[in-house]
Amino acid sequence: MTVRVAVDFGTSSTCVVTSVNGREPQVVVIDGLPLMSSAVYAAADGTLFVGQEAERQAAVDPSRYEPNPKRRIDEGELLLGDTVLRVTDVVHAVLGRVVAEARRIAGDAEVDLLVLTHPADWGAIRTRLLRQAAGRLANEVALVPEPVAAAVYHAATFAPVSQSDDRTVEFSGRPGEALAVLDLGGGTVDVSVVQRLPEASHDRTGRPRGGFQVLATRGDPSFGGADIDQALLEHIGSLVSATDPDAWRQLVEGRELTDRRRRRVLRQDVRGAKETLSRHTYTDVPMPPPFADAHVTREDLERLITAPLGRAVELTSAAIAEAGLRPKQLTAIFLVGGSSRIPMISRLVHERTGVVPTSLDQPETVVARGALRAVLVDPDRTGALPGSSIARLGRGEDARGERTEVVRPGEWPREGRSESEGRPELRPRPGGRPPSGPIPVPPPPARSAYGAQPPSVANPLPGGAAPALGKGPGGAAAPGGGHGGPGSAPGGGSGSAGSALGGGHGGAGSALGGGLGGAGSALGGGH
Repeated sequence: MTVRVAVDFGTSSTCVVTSVNGREPQVVVIDGLPLMSSAVYAAADGTLFVGQEAERQAAVDPSRYEPNPKRRIDEGELLLGDTVLRVTDVVHAVLGRVVAEARRIAGDAEVDLLVLTHPADWGAIRTRLLRQAAGRLANEVALVPEPVAAAVYHAATFAPVSQSDDRTVEFSGRPGEALAVLDLGGGTVDVSVVQRLPEASHDRTGRPRGGFQVLATRGDPSFGGADIDQALLEHIGSLVSATDPDAWRQLVEGRELTDRRRRRVLRQDVRGAKETLSRHTYTDVPMPPPFADAHVTREDLERLITAPLGRAVELTSAAIAEAGLRPKQLTAIFLVGGSSRIPMISRLVHERTGVVPTSLDQPETVVARGALRAVLVDPDRTGALPGSSIARLGRGEDARGERTEVVRPGEWPREGRSESEGRPELRPRPGGRPPSGPIPVPPPPARSAYGAQPPSVANPLPGGAAPALGKGPGGAAAPGGGHGGPGSAPGGGSGSAGSALGGGHGGAGSALGGGLGGAGSALGGGH
């Protein structure tokens, strides 16, 4: 049995796709959803909970909760509660959970090939850390840039068609043609211009290739579906808080367990309202006593997000210009990611570029589905492009026909230091096997709740200090234990269950910690 798995590890959610014996790749459903939250919770006994389980545990102790591990990949170490963990161990827990779910479909068979996606602008250090986090989950690991994966999926989905004057044709994937990929996820906005390489081109080994290359990329790491949730929540607060300002403050800032649980339910209802507004012009959000239910409209939502979505469109235009192209020279603009479901984004892109953007059903799963197609070797079974290097790729090649660094069990990476980079580097581990057993962190060792043990954890920081300060809503460094990416709120801890004054960390300006665009969000559940 041959098992191949692709994982789109996103800022707020993760998607996994599997193919058994060369059959059509299928999205793996986790907890009833096509996406799993990327959140991690480090319990006091060392167990690492992932996904919805982590979100539920966050109500107990927000300081042990990390909603967006991908945003922290540059930090090396994370302080969750009183435990210091390597960021690669935290990412390993997320990847291990989704790979375990994929293996369950295949009768717990070993994974022969694990394909991981990453932003197009990630350099060698970040991609090396991603490989390190996945090093022992499969016999072989390969990486594919996210826009390349999206382009492969769209090109494999749409049949070749002739161009027409209205520029609404689908991408045919012919050599030399270019397209833009606008990825609106739960935590970031990424735009890339991708071009299909001609068959006449060759890789550095002299072999012909016909894959895709990234011509230009732009991004905004401070805006995503989580921030849309936050904007809608603040709007609802403006509607209902006048009833009892103290009760509203307690709801969004309270530190008691009851307050955190009520806040979690409210976040879920706000997310559901956002999804409803993608299909209907209005909805009502149930509110806890003493507040009346809130009535919100699509017009309200669009007014709140016009400016940030406008910036996403500006990034699209900038990426096209950086690639040396005009919008009319593109074959298509593809929309991927959960937030691309917002009707307004298609309208804004069309108004600015003159190109009607194209989207598919379940846009939040497109990158994962395309990643597996990009490296599978049988185009007749996978839908990869026949005759292209994508269809002919052997193990260890990326979607452009280049060799990739492959991590095998006998080469389990360990952390070292490079004088030039000052970052961890991969080295073979003597004995050819990854470490096993509990993690030697006093008190209790950290371990995954899903069976696989992460490798060793680095020593705690001197004096137990937090690795970094977050940023509050005003952009200033925040005191206390907050140590997240942009938008981290002041206070103690890193959990989305924390409020604006209680220590959340996540998307820019997120008063509830940026964990609002979780799995399954029609507008913000993608990454």
